[in-house]
Amino acid sequence: MTIGAFRWVDVAALYQDLGYRAAPVLVVRDVRDVLASLVTKEYGFNGVTAEEPPLRIRLRRFLADWRLFRASNWPIIRFESLVDQPRSMLQRACRDLRLPWDDAMMNWPKPFFDIVIPGRPGYNDTFVATVRECSLEAAIAS
Repeated sequence: MTIGAFRWVDVAALYQDLGYRAAPVLVVRDVRDVLASLVTKEYGFNGVTAEEPPLRIRLRRFLADWRLFRASNWPIIRFESLVDQPRSMLQRACRDLRLPWDDAMMNWPKPFFDIVIPGRPGYNDTFVATVRECSLEAAIAS
């Protein structure tokens, strides 16, 4: 779930309301790459409403969360590092969160529709097309 549109505290509260415990992990990407990608997506609008906020507001939300994660010493994973070294990056995040490592993080055994996605089906078409029945490394490669 992108925090460019939602703040971490709001996302965590949503999952807590649904009965889950959200663990703070922030995956960051070079802002220039994010903007270049967003302008090509239908959800990358530079709107003027609360439902479709301007990109600058979304970037400010991200910056506020990035600062919160740094101040709280919560795990921050560079997207590019996750692509290059998925296993070691996830293992480091688990260590930082004091979570046990499970190989299912690399080769998830859950069926796609068991993944918690608010508003599914079709919550994020890119996510849906990428992760169906494949491992993390295969998803990253696609």
